[in-house]
Amino acid sequence: MEITLIRHAETTPTPWKNGMGVGRNIAVWPRQAEGEFDVLIATAEMSGTVPFSSYPGVDRSLFVTAGSLLLKSANRETVLSRDSEPLVFAGEEEIIGTAIGGETMQDFNLLSKRGVVHHTLARWEVPALGREITAGDILLIHIQEGQAEVVCEAFQALLHTGDTVIMSKLNGQTCGIKSIGHAICIVGDIRYL
Repeated sequence: MEITLIRHAETTPTPWKNGMGVGRNIAVWPRQAEGEFDVLIATAEMSGTVPFSSYPGVDRSLFVTAGSLLLKSANRETVLSRDSEPLVFAGEEEIIGTAIGGETMQDFNLLSKRGVVHHTLARWEVPALGREITAGDILLIHIQEGQAEVVCEAFQALLHTGDTVIMSKLNGQTCGIKSIGHAICIVGDIRYL
């Protein structure tokens, strides 16, 4: 088993060229030429109206973690909030996003190369008694809010808001997560095809 723990404070915010937001890459693999990847995990904060970046040949899932977001494209007009299910869409879809109500919107993104990797995302309220997770090739746990303890084999860590743990080569192992007080997490199951 391989484990990577990324503390929110260790990620570097990158301002967008248009000045309307900031992105943070949590993890990208494998490291290749700019814009080439099998998996990209990132967060973003934005205000105003911004066109989404284009990722041809990529499947993308997005959760809003704070504020609200209006998305418009030729295929949809959708409002997402922190209580919404993830929006799953093709990375090449031309989308314009608008943060609603003058608030800064925050989101969590998981992108995977179509035909190479398949992923799913879910948002859970983490019970104090804990919950077990069994994943495929790679398990991702991102703390949207609060604190939670993650335990898997010899690994044990307390994660805070914005922290992410990525576990690979699980070979069907089960991991546990329990809240310290109240916690909401985003869980990703990532599998190579």
